Amino acid sequence: MKIDNIRAFFTYIIAILVLVGGFYALVLYEFALDDLVKGAIIGFMSASISFVFGQEIAKATATATTKALYTPPPSQNGPNGQPPAGG
Repeated sequence: MKIDNIRAFFTYIIAILVLVGGFYALVLYEFALDDLVKGAIIGFMSASISFVFGQEIAKATATATTKALYTPPPSQNGPNGQPPAGG
């Protein structure tokens, strides 16, 4: 199993736990919490999910960029391996 798959798995586990925990608090204590506390819980949930997925997107982008930089460009030769005529 690649390390990227493991990271993605734990990213989704963290996201699910944050969402479930936040919604659990919002549903279980629906009438006990005032609007300010509900907003703070929702804000925390949003910020943590954005951070977790932002980190994962940054890692995926860095990996793809590195791979693209080390990939040689395609050949400019024709199908028979000769340079195009008139070039």
